[in-house]
Amino acid sequence: MDAQEYKLLHEKYMQNNNGSTITDTFVAIVPSFFTTFITVNILVVSKPLELPAQFLVEFLLNIFFVILNVTVLHVELWEITGSLFVIAASATVRQLYKLTYLTPFIQIRTKRPGYLAMTRSTINLLTAICILAVDFRCFPRSLAKTETFGFGLMDTGVGLFVYSNAIISSEIKPITRQKLTLNKLKGLLVQNSPLLALGMMRFFVINELDYQQHVSEYGVHWNFFLTLAATKIVGTIILSIISTAEHIKYVAILLLVVHETALQLGLSNYVLSDVPRTSFVAANREGLLSINGYVALYMASILVGSFLKTDATVVNARTLFKQAGKLAMFSILLWKLTYLCRDMFGVSRRLANMGYVVWILSIGTTMTALYMLLEIFYHYLVFHKPATSDEDTPESRTCVPVILQAIEYNGLAFFLAANILTGLINMTFQTLLVGCGGAVFLLTVYMFVLAAITLFLFVNKIKLKFW
Repeated sequence: MDAQEYKLLHEKYMQNNNGSTITDTFVAIVPSFFTTFITVNILVVSKPLELPAQFLVEFLLNIFFVILNVTVLHVELWEITGSLFVIAASATVRQLYKLTYLTPFIQIRTKRPGYLAMTRSTINLLTAICILAVDFRCFPRSLAKTETFGFGLMDTGVGLFVYSNAIISSEIKPITRQKLTLNKLKGLLVQNSPLLALGMMRFFVINELDYQQHVSEYGVHWNFFLTLAATKIVGTIILSIISTAEHIKYVAILLLVVHETALQLGLSNYVLSDVPRTSFVAANREGLLSINGYVALYMASILVGSFLKTDATVVNARTLFKQAGKLAMFSILLWKLTYLCRDMFGVSRRLANMGYVVWILSIGTTMTALYMLLEIFYHYLVFHKPATSDEDTPESRTCVPVILQAIEYNGLAFFLAANILTGLINMTFQTLLVGCGGAVFLLTVYMFVLAAITLFLFVNKIKLKFW
């Protein structure tokens, strides 16, 4: 097909999507937890594997299986998720049945908790897979980005990135906050310079190469990277003028209420209208006018991170279990609010409205609580395993699979490489015309190369951070 003709076909194909349901979208996400659970079990009960063998096991379970789930197996997702749940539940009951007496002795480190690393890496991994998978016809249209209101797997990307960045933010401190000085502002801009640079580079590259673009996602000049950078900068500035960390929740609620009120009073009609994109604001109204919602999400996620943070270097299993239970109860409340928001005024990533913010928090807190339970379970399993070195103690061991560790170690570089490879593949192949077999093959090769490079950097302790 002619290049210009294909570009128009691609852009038209991505338009006017109404999405899926709340449950179907979550069912596309949660298998990643179950595959990680199974991976951890295999690695614990088997003899120590050499790194290439461990990489292969993790790739097949944590990556290739997810590729199949969002392409050729998506029609069976409910059955797959149900089967994975039964496997995980059975394994948990069977293995913990004789280990409950260990509860008073299980100690879990809190300095770099594995559950946060797995939550963040899973978000990054799913995003990397889906940004290319969505360009193939075998990716279900119901999971692609929605045009205005609705639920799609691709809609969760930017929101979950905001969540994952906030829950480990340096702003999570139980002390009185200091004023933002000029030097600190410069440091903040330097810290976010990669995202700002990537945002500007993406705009120029898309225009220079005449790459397909769905303008109604963020606008003409705006994009994912600029939203993340603006959210972080504005959020940090607001946090610098809050007197104590206790006030974060009130500020988050206030921002969200003000944003939703403005949307209901006519702002949403303007953003979703066909107003000509003649000025900078009009051209980028989706990106610019949704920032307030993303900042509210950032503040709320900071609050979740502060709840998870503790001054203790280790905690016992009972304490972490209670914390996971409280977070799970909070996520149930958020799910209820998501349904309420859907019925009242809808859920829209394009507007980053109240419904969207609550929905993202529901997914984020649920996955975090699940990974907290996995970390507890892991420490029961390894308690009696012999130490391999003087520094190898039960509480120092990590439940995080090595590929997820590697992604966490070079998170931004991993995502940047995923975007570059996605662009190269889309420029080399007319992906919408590729069949299911070819799509799975290309996605597998793409993720294998990406995972192998990321693991190589991790093993050699090469951290691609120069800012």
